[in-house]
Amino acid sequence: MSDINLSAINVYPIKSTAGIALDRSYVETSGLSFDRRFILSDPAGDFISARKYPQMLHFRTALLPDGLYVIAPDGDSIAIHIPEFFQNYRQVNVWGTEINAQLCGMQFDEWFSNKLDVECQLLYFGEQSERGTPRFPEKPVSFADGYPLLLISEASLEDLSQRADKQFDMRQFRPNIVVEGCTPFAEDGWNAIKIGEVIFDVVKPCTRCVMTTYHPDTLERMLKSEPLKTLASYRRNDKGEVEFGQNIIPRNEGIIQTGDQIELIG
Repeated sequence: MSDINLSAINVYPIKSTAGIALDRSYVETSGLSFDRRFILSDPAGDFISARKYPQMLHFRTALLPDGLYVIAPDGDSIAIHIPEFFQNYRQVNVWGTEINAQLCGMQFDEWFSNKLDVECQLLYFGEQSERGTPRFPEKPVSFADGYPLLLISEASLEDLSQRADKQFDMRQFRPNIVVEGCTPFAEDGWNAIKIGEVIFDVVKPCTRCVMTTYHPDTLERMLKSEPLKTLASYRRNDKGEVEFGQNIIPRNEGIIQTGDQIELIG
């Protein structure tokens, strides 16, 4: 087998907004630093996402030492500084789980509400926020759908593209970790891997939704509900759900960087 390497690292500071490609990242027990640490919700506390508001995918972020710099699709921008946040918390519902989340401030709520044309509030996974993964409640996770990180191999994406006779973009699947040098869907058979200083358990395939059908640049829906249509032809589980990518959980904290070799464990 040829060497398997880490080819890309992505973080998504605000859930459902555009990702940031990094050369290296610090892995915390709850996932990559800054990944899905912010979330938008409606006034009732239900989170909002690009599934309903695909324009969220065109909000770009840059990391600041104490927060984020956010650029809206119209070019307007705002700086978010974590030390300035309210010390008030409220409940936000993420896929049926109630999370105690920190209110960021009315100025941010107003800014995002105006840009999205829907009343919403910005929340942060603060010091008083707690949440566990579905299968392993003792393992922490922030505002990601269910698990701290998502891994996909370049070979799996290429296999999908060849079957559909259309080149898909890895951004459609929003992975944190992209690897190269393995065979298609080799990641399905991995139990645990080591990248840099960190060991990860490979715990569950990722089920895919309508968000994958939006083109990341144009935000238009792809024809014939691709790539879900092609995935459904060969990547359905026993429940009829479409799977692509693997959810992984870190055992420890440490640094990973692109080019790191993937060591298979177990």
